[in-house]
Amino acid sequence: MDTLQLLSQQLQSSLNTDNGNTRSSLYSQFLHKIIAEKIATCPSPNFPTGLHWINTSEPLSISGSLRGKVIVLDFWTYCCVNCLHILPDLHEIEQKFSVEDGVVVVGVHSAKFPNERLNSNIENAVCKYGITHPVVNDSEAVMWRELGIQCWPTVVIISPTGQLLAQFVGEGHKEEMIDFISSTLDVYSDSVEKNNTLPITVGESFKSSFLMYPSKVCVNDELLIISDTGNHRVVICSLNGNIQKVVGCGSEGCKDGSFTDCSFTSPQGLCQIGDVIYVADSHSHQIRTIDLKKEVVATLAGTGSQGRDVVGGKIGCEQALSTPWDIIPYSSAQLSKAAHSTSEADTLLIAMAGSHQIWAYFLKSVVWWKNRTYEARTCVAIVGSGNEENRNNSYPQKAALAQPSGLTLNSPSNMCYIADSESSTVRQLSLNDGQVKGLAGGERDPMNLFAYGDVDGKGIEAKLQHPLGVCHIPDSDHIIICDSYNHKLKLMNTKTRIVTTLPVQGLSEPGGVSYHPHSRTLYIADTNNHCIKTLVLPSDLTTLSELNVEELNVTTTDDMDSPRRDLFDHSKKSVIRVTYDSLQVSSHDKEVVTISYNLPEDSYLTEEAESQYRVTFRSTENQTTVKSLTKVVQPCKDKAATVNVCTELSPADVKSCEGMELTLELLLYYCSKTENVCKRMCVIITQFINFAK
Repeated sequence: MDTLQLLSQQLQSSLNTDNGNTRSSLYSQFLHKIIAEKIATCPSPNFPTGLHWINTSEPLSISGSLRGKVIVLDFWTYCCVNCLHILPDLHEIEQKFSVEDGVVVVGVHSAKFPNERLNSNIENAVCKYGITHPVVNDSEAVMWRELGIQCWPTVVIISPTGQLLAQFVGEGHKEEMIDFISSTLDVYSDSVEKNNTLPITVGESFKSSFLMYPSKVCVNDELLIISDTGNHRVVICSLNGNIQKVVGCGSEGCKDGSFTDCSFTSPQGLCQIGDVIYVADSHSHQIRTIDLKKEVVATLAGTGSQGRDVVGGKIGCEQALSTPWDIIPYSSAQLSKAAHSTSEADTLLIAMAGSHQIWAYFLKSVVWWKNRTYEARTCVAIVGSGNEENRNNSYPQKAALAQPSGLTLNSPSNMCYIADSESSTVRQLSLNDGQVKGLAGGERDPMNLFAYGDVDGKGIEAKLQHPLGVCHIPDSDHIIICDSYNHKLKLMNTKTRIVTTLPVQGLSEPGGVSYHPHSRTLYIADTNNHCIKTLVLPSDLTTLSELNVEELNVTTTDDMDSPRRDLFDHSKKSVIRVTYDSLQVSSHDKEVVTISYNLPEDSYLTEEAESQYRVTFRSTENQTTVKSLTKVVQPCKDKAATVNVCTELSPADVKSCEGMELTLELLLYYCSKTENVCKRMCVIITQFINFAK
């Protein structure tokens, strides 16, 4: 029997013999028992060498740098909503027990999908979800296999002397883990090192842009609405990208109020009915409303805490939800065959990723399937057992989904199409009776959630990889699929079930797509490229040549004061500040100013993450900005250790200046040739420029 399984049995046996003792005392008894009986003598395997580390400047070692710490290993993969659910638990553990207290959390990323094995994609996930503890990319799942881990998430506790102590499988163990860690610190007090000598360094954001990890988009006749997920806000634009409103203060939270005071936490799907925008606020586990007339945000449903309920039926904010990921409007009048597709929406269909179901929120009193009546403001599960499976069924409550993440509606046929991300499928939900069918991807075994790939074809012959978005093209049988982990858009004919890859390049984990019928334009949330892209579809979708995708310039007016993350944050403690000797140049000719910076010895810029620079010229007389630009630093082909930045100054730039202060801010992602680790640094170089008249 594996050591962790034996320890789990011993731990459960101790808890089952509760004679009125507290859980903490039972944990202490368990720890003393396994020490006395020499059960806790199996050392944890060490991290394999050569792995990529994030949030630390050098690799960590269980038998080395982590010796003397209670180690909390979180085995996770960033596609998994259950893994995301325990991130707040781990954060609370880190707040309660610091590294100085002798506790350190280490994320062991053990990928499910091939796309999740790439260092740059994990770095994006760490940044997107605000993870500050060290994370190691165990891309081949070596630690996973050596410890006999069987599912995501699993948390393993290791003693300060390096022995395996316990494992907690799945969600909902926060209090148990806190009590166990506290007991471990007490029992192993003589071995705990209460210091902070670990090389933990939290990196900055990856891209200097207005948007940060936008995940979903919604377009109507006049507006483009963007879930600016990484900035925890919603951005409302004209169709050409001119920003009209920014909703949310930019900090995580679930506060209602004015557009500038309210807060969201990783908003995802959104839709509009009249003057109200409905938002699936995923990590606050709520449905929020944005009233465009009153300019206020309110909570429609959800308690603000993750729910475990897979039935529902409560009213509004009394009903706990679990990670709503997408939301679309629906009219229950379409349940009548005589209803017209333009009937007013009275229902919100919600992709409840956290409970693997489809829920409904009824805006009005509604007669639903089997003539069941729901009163206004009821929020209830309508499809899915709550089990994570790829199970199709004629009875909606017996069907099972696997992290549904995108929804779209074909009103004339009264069909809802579902991007079911963890089964890598597109599913069809008949809104006439709740029947669920598979359209593309996956396989016939409902328990197999590993039938993924990148293959065009028909039905289950087609293969997808964690699709997050779908969009129906009106007046057609076609839907667009965001095949997110394949970084592609795919076209599916819902009648023939044939899937074809669109000839589009340059996407990175696109999370959502919306269609503007009058201009035949797709708006794409190109999530890891931090932008919205547009694509004009031809009228004939059966003969597609190369398509031109363009980045939409999302810009704000000068007088709009909107929150924006600064990639080059001077308040960071990790900033290196350098002052160069002053430089004299001519004010009459165009001058090329070159600044060089040497990386640490035997290092080179990595191509897996974009290094960037921002150069700013300010007048020495009044400190007004004369010129400023931000660009990507291109890695040298010969992997040189010197970074060179060149910029031009024209006579027009310097005509009214006696001198300038040049500030060069570098965000560098570099790798060591000798240590097999990649790191990041922020450098600020200052140089004064004098002009010869």
